[in-house]
Amino acid sequence: MAIKFDFNRMRTAVAGWLSATDSTGASLTAGEEAVYVPKMRSARIVENVLADIELTNEDSGKLLLVNPTAETTITCPAIGNAGFTVDIVLTEGIAATDGSMDQVVNVSFGQGDNIGQVHEVDGTAGNFAVTGDDFFVFTAASTPGDRINLVSTGTQWIAQAYVKDLSDSDFSANATTIA
Repeated sequence: MAIKFDFNRMRTAVAGWLSATDSTGASLTAGEEAVYVPKMRSARIVENVLADIELTNEDSGKLLLVNPTAETTITCPAIGNAGFTVDIVLTEGIAATDGSMDQVVNVSFGQGDNIGQVHEVDGTAGNFAVTGDDFFVFTAASTPGDRINLVSTGTQWIAQAYVKDLSDSDFSANATTIA
């Protein structure tokens, strides 16, 4: 079985190279094996989410644009896949107006001692995840553009969120409401 490969496509995906090093990461000397690390061009996969979705390992690296037609739950995959990452951004498909999401969006981490912070742009100091916070809840009063980034360590989720108003979007022990 022959494998077709287009080297021109691969060549144009490389934007440049980091400085060459030896196999231990130190400067090169004559006769050493050189390690070259490419600077790769890439594009993210963008997916529109209108209803409940259970993420799988294949969703890692995606940007999810959430414009729900009803209360929506985004369920993270099992925590064991270290390096899984996803960005979730609320959108109404229009210019943002304060508190105009109209639907609840729950992000379910599953159980675990997750860590993270939520930063508010409306003036409050923000908040952080505590034991038992198995959800991040965007209430119906959330604002388009509110977002959360998730990364799995293999044993817990690291969450970084940026929201307009902390009273409308925050970590929670349960779905649908902030508690």
